[in-house]
Amino acid sequence: MMKRNCKQWYTLKNTAFISTLLIVTGVFTACGKSDKEDIAKDLGVNATSDAATKSDAVQEPIPENLSYTVKSVENGAVKVEAEVYSEGYGQVPTYKLKKRDKNDEWVKSYAEKLFDNGEYINVKPYDFCSMEELETEKQFWEERLMTLDEGSDGYGRVQSQVAWIEYRMEHFSESNDVKYPEGQLVFTKNNSSYDDGLTYYENYERAQLRGEVDGNVWLLNYDYSVYEYEGEFGGGTIYEPVLYGSWVENMDYISASYGMETGIYKNKCDREEAESDAEKLLDRLGFNNMECVKMTELKPSQAADYCDGYSITYAPSLNDVKMFSCTGEGADADGETIAVQPYVSILVNSEGAYSFCIMEDYDIEETLSENSQMLSFQQIDDIAHTEFEKMMTEHPRVSYDITKVKFEYLCVTYDGLSYAMLPVWSYYTEWISNGDTDLYPVLIVNALDGAVISCRSVFCSWEYDFVLN
Repeated sequence: MMKRNCKQWYTLKNTAFISTLLIVTGVFTACGKSDKEDIAKDLGVNATSDAATKSDAVQEPIPENLSYTVKSVENGAVKVEAEVYSEGYGQVPTYKLKKRDKNDEWVKSYAEKLFDNGEYINVKPYDFCSMEELETEKQFWEERLMTLDEGSDGYGRVQSQVAWIEYRMEHFSESNDVKYPEGQLVFTKNNSSYDDGLTYYENYERAQLRGEVDGNVWLLNYDYSVYEYEGEFGGGTIYEPVLYGSWVENMDYISASYGMETGIYKNKCDREEAESDAEKLLDRLGFNNMECVKMTELKPSQAADYCDGYSITYAPSLNDVKMFSCTGEGADADGETIAVQPYVSILVNSEGAYSFCIMEDYDIEETLSENSQMLSFQQIDDIAHTEFEKMMTEHPRVSYDITKVKFEYLCVTYDGLSYAMLPVWSYYTEWISNGDTDLYPVLIVNALDGAVISCRSVFCSWEYDFVLN
């Protein structure tokens, strides 16, 4: 049964990570049920407290609020004045996840759902096009331009598309013409890279499909980037599989800004209608176990006095336990690899849903434990208190205000190669920026064994790329 009531406290946004960090998901399908008693041992690699032992005794009630402060010697403090959200708390299942292979069949599975009658054509990226293919593309977009009013939302974008194709034709080289087997969608050749000494990335495996959605022309794109980076707090690698689709005549809103100050802008888009339109697209793509976790107003970049629409993010809902609330983070339990959190994000304006993004896609491969035994909340909070004391020792001038503590499902990595969805307690701080409330996890504790789970920022460039290129 679908749960899509976007509650007030889920209307969040993380401007600290470039406006919207749209980390997204696919369908979860249970594939097995083998009870594993050593689940805590398998996943708990960073347990921080000797007190983190389980007891069969009846656990005390979980408080609705927490209130305490941990201070440093240099005026730093962790102030906990937090609401506690414990919905679904108990002996919930813990799952082993399997990433869906990002191949031709994966892309086709969404194309067949998205496009009218499952009909579409494969449009190769310009780096892989012949002169004949460029001519065909130019003709398509010139014909499309003739159907649009000069003042319409899509006119400028389609006009730019024609100019880009003309540029590629002027600089055409026979080496651009790369042959691929008939029907192949995912191009495995690396077609771009960047290296500034701190960050290196490769962008490859790209597909672009074109068809109609309710009679409107849409594009479906797949990009996969690998980032290797070095920073102040160490380095790492982030993988970004991104599948996104957009209605080409409404794509100017891709450059929208987020977080309007209440009362200054009038939104042309009705909130309830926006949710309804987003859910229709969600159903069309085959996501039937999703719940709204975030809803943010959009302001078109070329219009200073009004909003027109929302960015709505959905996440799987399992066993009445909500997914991790911070959509801009990836988690790891082994310190080596990162698990991108599963979400689907949809952009909607007064004309309807016009764009979506799927960032990651998992299946449930196995039930590791049907009734995973939890530590008591008091044990979890004792571990959190110890961690806050460490923070104040290591960073005595830093202050945090913890305002929300949530029992949630989190996707993590373990053993370097495996993925799991397990219950955690997340301690969040929040701040207000441009009218939106942002959440950030100061601490995440494994609800099974008290291990502290680390997070790293994961970026999705869906909002800022020219999707047509």
